[in-house]
Amino acid sequence: MKLITLIPFAALACASASASRIWVPQNALYLRTDGLTARDGSDDFTGVIPTNDVRDPAYGTAATVAGGAGGVLSPHIDVDREPGNAPVDLTGDDFDLAFTFQFFDADGQFGFTENFDDRVQINILPVASNTDLSARGAAAPQHRDLNFEVRTSPNYDFSASAGGGWFHAEVIFVEDGGTAGSAANIGFGFNSSVGGALGAGGGGNPADYGGIGFVPENGTNGGEASFDLDPETGESWGSLLVPEPGSLFLSLAGLGLLLGRRR
Repeated sequence: MKLITLIPFAALACASASASRIWVPQNALYLRTDGLTARDGSDDFTGVIPTNDVRDPAYGTAATVAGGAGGVLSPHIDVDREPGNAPVDLTGDDFDLAFTFQFFDADGQFGFTENFDDRVQINILPVASNTDLSARGAAAPQHRDLNFEVRTSPNYDFSASAGGGWFHAEVIFVEDGGTAGSAANIGFGFNSSVGGALGAGGGGNPADYGGIGFVPENGTNGGEASFDLDPETGESWGSLLVPEPGSLFLSLAGLGLLLGRRR
């Protein structure tokens, strides 16, 4: 089994630490849960969700259907084609892929698109900041696509409620059998301008959406996604990590040691 890179050296070098928290820009947290073999939908979206707390003893290890937590940092959310773009693994069957990340949107209006087989779930919550994940408003209605080979493009509008600011995203991709990945064009993408003309369940032009952290090569797409910049921090998207107690310098050094952890 190949070594897992919890935090690439480049990401570690760019990480910022404040108030006992570490912000890693342009990285999502990722976990794959295997062994979800039900064909009646009863185990859909039950994969382990990455935790932002690196104090968990399982951090940096693979999750299993029996439990566990942790997460692996990924500089992209590329679910377009098998075998996948490391560390994302699209090979095999009967798994969930779970991603979390935080992003800034100035007006609170944005959209996602997905065309992943088999199924997808998206949860969005407005949060206080990129280093404080306390809710600052109600979550958006949960978006689910339970159909094969159907693109959905949910739009989000927080302008009349929480407004613009930081948001926490949780996305789960389900694979039962067959080939995992996009049915056509970009598999998962973001648009900071409320997405395409059609809303949830209605399509959306794949050319309106960019890949998060990468330039898609799979059919029609909008290049790499662009996120708004927080005028106070200069940050746009990434992942918050809560380190072990003690010196932040030692916490960063400890995270570097996790480069040697295995699955």
